[in-house]
Parts: sequence; structure tokens; C-alpha cells
Amino acid sequence: MNRPILAKSVEYGGTLLLDHLQHVAIACETIAQAIGCDSHEISLAKKAGYLHDIGKVHPHFQGRLYGNNLSDSYIPLRHEISSLLFLSVFPAEEHEALIEYVVAHHKSIGVQDNNSYGDKGIVYLSHSLQSAKVFKRHSDMWSEWMPLAIDILQQCGIECSAISLDEARRNFDKALEYCETIIISQNRQWSKRKGIMVAGDHLASAIQGKTFDICTKLFQLPNLKAFRREHELYPLSMKKCKEDKKHTLVKAPTGAGKTDFLMRRCKARIFYTLPFQASINAMYDRFKNAMPDLPNESIQILHATSVFKVKTQEEKALQSKAGASVKILTPHQLLSIITGGRGFEAISIDLMGNDIILDEVHCYNPETQSLIMELLRVLVRLDCRIHIGTATLPRSLEDKIIDILGEENIYQESLTFDEMKNFNRHIVYKKNSLEECLVEFEKYKEGQKSVKCLIVCNRVDRAQKVYQDIQDKYAGIPTLLLHSRFKRQDRAKKERELHELFNSNQSCIVVSTQVVEVSLDISADIMITECAPLDALVQRFGRVHRKRTNETIGTYKPVYVIAPPESASKCKPYQKEILEKSFEILDDGIVLEENTIQEKLNFVYPTIVHPAKDVYFVWKNDMFELFMLCHYSHDCLSELLSIESRTVVLNNDTQTYKEGNGEIRTALEIPVPATIKYKKITEFGTLEYGSFPLVVSDELYTYEYGLRITQIDNLL
Repeated sequence: MNRPILAKSVEYGGTLLLDHLQHVAIACETIAQAIGCDSHEISLAKKAGYLHDIGKVHPHFQGRLYGNNLSDSYIPLRHEISSLLFLSVFPAEEHEALIEYVVAHHKSIGVQDNNSYGDKGIVYLSHSLQSAKVFKRHSDMWSEWMPLAIDILQQCGIECSAISLDEARRNFDKALEYCETIIISQNRQWSKRKGIMVAGDHLASAIQGKTFDICTKLFQLPNLKAFRREHELYPLSMKKCKEDKKHTLVKAPTGAGKTDFLMRRCKARIFYTLPFQASINAMYDRFKNAMPDLPNESIQILHATSVFKVKTQEEKALQSKAGASVKILTPHQLLSIITGGRGFEAISIDLMGNDIILDEVHCYNPETQSLIMELLRVLVRLDCRIHIGTATLPRSLEDKIIDILGEENIYQESLTFDEMKNFNRHIVYKKNSLEECLVEFEKYKEGQKSVKCLIVCNRVDRAQKVYQDIQDKYAGIPTLLLHSRFKRQDRAKKERELHELFNSNQSCIVVSTQVVEVSLDISADIMITECAPLDALVQRFGRVHRKRTNETIGTYKPVYVIAPPESASKCKPYQKEILEKSFEILDDGIVLEENTIQEKLNFVYPTIVHPAKDVYFVWKNDMFELFMLCHYSHDCLSELLSIESRTVVLNNDTQTYKEGNGEIRTALEIPVPATIKYKKITEFGTLEYGSFPLVVSDELYTYEYGLRITQIDNLL
């Protein structure tokens, strides 16, 4: 081998194997130390970093990286198996630990439940293809490449000498026997060591060549002094944060200071979860301003288009990696820890012992709520401190949360009756049609210098139709349409435009869908909304008369709610019964009293039924279901969440999409549910790379309206 020995192909950076091993060792050492391992375990993690990919020296693997496959063998070449042939360069008493670190950092070791773990792990290959053949495949040309691997290990500081083929076979047999014992004994537990290795490997691969510098900026405790402010306008800021309870449950209206209160309750690194992309973006900006002393790499954001919120390539690469001081994300990014998906161990070790904030937990549909309840149970097992903040919470859901966390472990806080009265700020009017509401809007804006009107629809196609009608009717007023079916780069731009409109001195009308419900820092003067479930309506109302001052307390702004359709199909994506009960319980023409919302919610949701889908959960009561060093290779989250989503791209964007990196491709994608009934848009087929998007006609999309499809089903 005269060519440099690579860890990654030139296409993926051409990283030298020596550099990769050294950087993974640093990352694993950092992570093991951060999660509280003792000095011996930290040393093992570092050694595992040196060992984990040494098998990539194999000539056939190098040939693959250089673009020429040197082998016609039918037996898969797994570099982690080849790596374990060098096990004996380390003391014998460390072998089992190093096997646990290395053998499954890509593939599960064996199979269970009809091959649901995949088919390339060491146990599966050895049993289905004979262990002698598997060993021969992974030790081919041993005399040629073993000395090169030994040289690299020596450069890493490992004292070692040449290994004979017989010794390599003994190392292979030891690794195989260790893994077979796991399967035979049905050893069911998750591996922290595998989690450290996967997290370290991903971290070092993402920040090639900068691991040492970046690791010094990760796993820092955030400075929360900015959240310890007191102001009478925000009553939660005046309340003490008791230290005698592990978890937190806070119920208070928007603007009461929930975020500050929840942050004050935190003691370690923080995972702040929110339901929607726009609210995550807003919270990320807020935290960046509140904690300027933290390195940029230490405040991370994670959702489908988070790459547009961060600046440097290092920051973009780190968003899904371990070690953030504060990470803002959706709960969906954590759900693999309950389903045993790929990488669940790495997420688990990142979460262990830290603070998890679940904000606006009531905003999720019943399917997602059932998963979040299971997520709470697993977070408790990981010794996390859990802090829940919400403006509205049906009693039936609150009871479930208390049962999981244990009432004796929860510090519960809410506002007094008199404090709640200061948050009354809306007068609700019930109307039969949009036309009736627009008559009231015209009356309201008479004599006003500037009126910010927000119209919220439940479906994208309806929002597009309303927006078109509004443009025709109010040609002199600036308008904007916001929903989920824009190119992701356009969606991010439109959110910025929305804030500019609401911060200007001119009147405007914004037509939107549910994407405005949570944490968008806008304050409308008047709202017109289609009827939604009561908890969603309360969230929508929170975008009206949002800014609280001493002068605004005791003043009220109008919100107009349109009666639900008579047809159940037109009520989608919501249930007709829930819409009717929500509309019924609202009083007409009087102030919505914050003190009455809990009672109204209990009327709408006397019970909450969470679909029974625990068949997918890897924890059943107190028993862990998966064999150690195994994970599920298939994605069951889409089925669990009733999500069969996909993306589309415009025909004119296909070349850019093909040639672009992950960030460019993400920018061009338009997210849509798979339940769309496509019309005249399938003639271009599907791309075979990226997210495999469907290619659609350019005439179906404009920056102003987004993607317009006339035949749809359940599109938000």
C-alpha cells in the first residue's frame, strides 16, 4: 500500500486513518469523563477510540475508499470485525470492555425478532456463513496490512508488536464468544460503552481535525444568571425555586415568565424541547442573547432546517452531536431512546443526569402524547430532572404526568387567582363565517393608525384560498402567507419577514396555519381563527395582545372564532366532536377569564385516551427488551407518529439538488405528508438520492403561495 491510509473517502473529506483514530480517542475520553466515568473507564474509552476503526487498513476496505472494489467475496466486510483482530495489543483483562465498545458501533451483533436487528453483525455472519469463512474474509492478506495497522497503533502511543494470524484468530474467537454469550443468555440491557463510542465517533467525524478544540467547548454547565431576574409583570419571576423537589410542573399563561422559571430550576446541561420549528428558532435566538459567555458550539438547535440558524460549518455539524450546554429541539429528536433505534445509546448517554424541559407539552396530538409519556418514563430511568411548563393542561393529562414522575418528586407552581386575573386580555366572539369576521375587522381598523391582523386556518389549502381572497379585498394592506408547505429556505425567510411586518408601524394581515401557535414572538391586535381544539385555540390567542406592560393590563383585544364545519371531513385534521365541544364551551362577547380555562379544558377532554402502541417500546415495565449491543435498524417512529411524510422538490431545482450537499438539499425540499393525493405532478418521478423527493412541476409553486395542490388529504 503506497497510498495514504484513509478513514473516509476523498468524497467525504479524505481523512487519514491515524488522524481519525486520534480524534475519536479524544472525543470518547471527553464524553466518558463528562458522564462521570472513573479513571479506569476513561482510559478504556480512549483505547477503544484507537482500536475501533483500525480494521479499515484492510486492503479491500481501502480499495473501496479509493473507488475500486478489490473483492468479489459474497461475505460482507465489516471493518469493526477486522479491528477486533488486534484486540491482544491491550491487556487481557480489558478485552471484554473493548469488545463492548467496538464490535457494534455500526451494526447490531446478532438477530432477534425475525432479523429486525440487521444481517451484518458478527454473530449473524458467523452463524449464517460459518465463522471460519468470516474470519478469513476479515483477515485476508494479513501479512500485507497487519504491519501497517500496528504502525498506526504505535503512532497512537500503543506499545505493541506484530500479531500472527493465529493470534488474530484467537482475538476473533474471543470477540465472537463474548457476543454469542449475550445472545444465548438473553442479556437484555443497553450499553453505555456503545453509546460513548457512537457519540465519540460521530462527534469526531463531524468536526474533522478540530476535535480537541471543540471538545474543550462542550459539556459545559450553562450560566443561568440571565434567568434570575425579578419583575412584577412576570409573577413567576417573583416566586422562589425550591430545591427539595427533583422535577417541576408549572402551569401559567403565556407571558407569566415560565421559561425563566424553568431555566432557574435547572442544575446541569439543558435539553429544551418545543413542539414547532418556529418556536425552536425563537427560543434559540433568546438563549443566544441571554448566554453570551457560552461558546457558539455550546448552544445547539435541532430540527429539519436548523442548519439555517447557525453560521459556521462546525456549528452546523454539531447540532445533532453530544455535549451541548443547551440544546433546543423537538421531543421527536429524543424518541429513539424509547424505540431502540440506531444511535439510541449515544442519545441516552448525552441525556443522562441532565435537565430536560418539556414546554407546551399539551400541544401534541394523542399519538405523540403517548410517546412523550413513555419518553418521561425512560428519562426518569436515566436520572434526568424533568421540568414541564404549559399554559393549558387537561386534568387527565396532568394526572398521567404526576403518576409517572411521582407527586412527591414534583415541585408544582401556578399563579394565584388574583395573579391570573391580570392575564385576561382577550374578548372572544363566536361567528359563523369568515365574512362575518371580516366585517368586524373593518369596523375595528377604522380610526386606527396601525392594525396587525392574524388569520389562522387549519389546513394549507384553506389558508392559500383565504390569502388570495384577502389580497383581492384589501389590496392596499401588506399581506403575508405562512404555512408548512414552502421550500425550507423560503419558510425561514418568511418567518423573518413576519417579524419585520409585526415590528413595523404599518397595518398588515398575515394568513397562517397552526405554525404560529407556539412561541413566535409576535403580537397581533386582532385574530380571526377557524375553530380548533380548545388548547390549540388558547395557544393561538397567545399571539394576540402578547406584549404586557403596566398600561396594557386590564385592556382587551378581540379574537373571532369561526364555527366548525358540519362535515367531519372538513374538520380535518381535528375531530369534529372536539371542535364542537371547544366552540360550545367558549363564551361569546365577553372577556375570556384565564381562571376558567382549566375548567373548560376538563369539559373538552374529560379523559385522554393514548393509543396503545407499546409494542414498539424497548422498555416494558422495568424490563429492557433488546439484547445488549443491538438496536433496531428499521424506523418505527413514522408508524408510531402516524407520519408517512415525504418531501418534494421542483423540477427546476433537481440539478442543484443532485450536486448539492446536505444543507443545499434541505433548503430546496418542501415537506408534505404522504397522504397527499397528487394531481398532474408525478410525471417527473422520484430522485434516487437525498431524501428521495418526488419531483413536481414548477408551476405548482410560488414564493408567495408555496406549493399548491388542489387534491389533498390531511395536509397541515
